[in-house]
Amino acid sequence: MSSKLLNTTSTNLISFPFISIFPHLQNYIHIYFSINAISFSQKLKTTSTYSINKSNIIETDRIEFKLNLPCSQYLRQKTIDSIAFADLMSSGALICQSQLRISSSNQDFLLMTNTICQFYRLTVVEKINSAASLYAETILEQPIALLFKSIVCIF
Repeated sequence: MSSKLLNTTSTNLISFPFISIFPHLQNYIHIYFSINAISFSQKLKTTSTYSINKSNIIETDRIEFKLNLPCSQYLRQKTIDSIAFADLMSSGALICQSQLRISSSNQDFLLMTNTICQFYRLTVVEKINSAASLYAETILEQPIALLFKSIVCIF
């Protein structure tokens, strides 16, 4: 298991302070969890049990929830200049390489680049014609470097 809720108490229960719930009142409870691996998406599933005291009768119920954390949630936008990006690409510091081909689209290259940057928290380092250098860092300060190209195939 690479993710888990953090228990801040010494027992097996996580206790929260007394909370009054009235209509239109907002209460926030911060739940902390630990993630040991960020190289793949995480699925955190838990059950929260609560009790309500109604006229000296305690009613207990449960709320089950799932939290899906894709790898992009562990990325943060980071600016890097084109020289540092080129040095990173040629240094051998990037330990994993992958290639992905996406079906041709009628969308504008700039629009596609901006969409990818928004969804995956990437920064455009440099854009030349139909190629863009994209960069981000993980929350562990690991570099993520991408070269995004639009290739026209003529058959």
